[in-house]
Amino acid sequence: MIGVMGMKRVMGMKGVMEIMEMIGVMGMMEMMRMKGVMGMMGMIEMMGMMEMMDMMGMGWGMMMGMGG
Repeated sequence: MIGVMGMKRVMGMKGVMEIMEMIGVMGMMEMMRMKGVMGMMGMIEMMGMMEMMDMMGMGWGMMMGMGG
């Protein structure tokens, strides 16, 4: 087990890639300007969470949610 912090980092990275693919770099910059960094982090984490849930099943995802 990699613990919550390590997990969050992995999820974050995954989320960033997903978003970049979806909206491209220009959209990325736009969103950063609009929502600020905090909003960005929230979005990334949500994307990552969904990825994790798909990959490891609901239980693991739920556990992660509780962890932070």
